[in-house]
Amino acid sequence: MNCDCGAAVASEDGPSHAYMSALPACWRSYGELMARLSAHGVSAPLHMDAYAAQHPGNALQDRRQRGSVAVHLIVLGAHFDFGLPLSHLPRFRSSVSSTLLPRVGLQDWPALEPPKTWGELHAPGILCLAEDDLQSAISHWAAQVWEVWARQDTPVLGWIQILMEADRKRYG
Repeated sequence: MNCDCGAAVASEDGPSHAYMSALPACWRSYGELMARLSAHGVSAPLHMDAYAAQHPGNALQDRRQRGSVAVHLIVLGAHFDFGLPLSHLPRFRSSVSSTLLPRVGLQDWPALEPPKTWGELHAPGILCLAEDDLQSAISHWAAQVWEVWARQDTPVLGWIQILMEADRKRYG
C-alpha cells in the first residue's frame, strides 16, 4: 500500500496524525525515526518540515492541514532558497502564521496543489538507513521535498520573500 508521500508501507491498524494524510505505518515509521534521531543525538532540524510537507492531503477539508503545509514549506524554502540558518528555524517557524497572514491580508491559509510525485526519499526509507547516514539523508530528503514543491505554481516563494524582507534584521 502506498502512503501519500509515495512510501510503500504495510497495511496496518494504528494511530495516525490527527490531520496529515499519512497512513498508520508511515506515521509509526516517522515516530520511530524521531526516537532514533533523539537516542543517537543526531541533529536534523528539517525532518518535521519534510514530513509535514510530504503529507499534504486533506487540505481542502482541514484548515490545520493547510496551515501546516504552508508553514513547513515556508521554512524549507527560507532555508534552501534564502539561506536562513538552521539555528534560526525554530523561532522563524513559530512566527510564520502570525507574521505573514496579516501582511498579505489573509485570514487563513489557502490549500496548495500538491505535487504528483515526491522523489525517492521518505521517512520509512530513511528509518532503514545506518546511523551514520541519517543526518545526510534527512538533509537530502528535506531538499528533495522543497525542490518538488518549488516546481509547483504556488505563492510560497512570494510569501518567503515578504517574510525575509520584513524580518531581515531579525533573521539576517
